[in-house]
Order: sequence, then C-alpha cells, then structure tokens
Amino acid sequence: MQTVTVAQIRDAMIAAIHAIVPTCEVLRDAAWSHTPSPRKDGRALLPRATRNFDIILGGGVPSYVFTGSGGTSYRATVNIATSYAGVEPDVLEVLVTEDSVDLRRALSQLRDPTVSGLANVIATGYANPQVDDEANSYIEHAFVIDYNQSTD
Repeated sequence: MQTVTVAQIRDAMIAAIHAIVPTCEVLRDAAWSHTPSPRKDGRALLPRATRNFDIILGGGVPSYVFTGSGGTSYRATVNIATSYAGVEPDVLEVLVTEDSVDLRRALSQLRDPTVSGLANVIATGYANPQVDDEANSYIEHAFVIDYNQSTD
C-alpha cells in the first residue's frame, strides 16, 4: 500500500462531499459547500447556511494495525463540521441522520485504491452539537480514518 498524507485525504474528502446529491428530500436543493473557517475552542466557525461544512482533522497517531510500503499505519479523527440554518427540530433530526448516511457512503468509497494509502473510513457518531434560538444548528459528523503515513 502506498503512503498518503492527511492533506491528500482531506482534499479527496472535500471533493467527495461536493459530489453528494442529498438523499433526504427535505432541503435537497441545499448543496454541500466547503467553507474553510477559523476555529474557536476546537469548533469550526461556519457561516449560517445549510450544509456549509469544514473538515476538522485530529492529529494522527501510530496504530500499527497494518504494514504498508514505506510507512506506518496511523489513525486519526476526522470531523465534518456542518451548519444547518433555520431548520426546525423535527426536520433536523431526519436531515442529520440522512446526511450522515450520505457522508458515510461517499467517504467510505475513498478507501484504497481510490485514495491509495487510505485503508479505512469509519463513522463513529456525532460531536459538539449546538442549536440557537433561531433554529440554526452546528453538528460534527465524526469519523476515524486508518491510513499509511510516510515515516521515512
């Protein structure tokens, strides 16, 4: 297995997310839009709009799950910080779950050989949910990745 960098994985994830056609009929017209944003207390400060997203990469650590050519297996967290603007709670509950399915489907297709060196993408749940008084929400769709990090 070839080595890969987290920057290459991030870029491939951004492209894959942009290609998602939402399966949830509600707000299907709100396309995914990558919005690089500053951080505060580990959260992305996304502008309010439905399906604005940014990728928060946790630091990779050796996992020794597998051996690859010229590298070491690493594991890292990846959170897809997502904004939902003006979405009522009963709709949000369905929308977040459907979006999570779409994200899992799109990101799991990136595994090697699509992105050489990316061994696994595992959905692990959600993190840092926030909702304000105007039905604006922020949630992070959480994943763990295993990849072959160059250590030479």
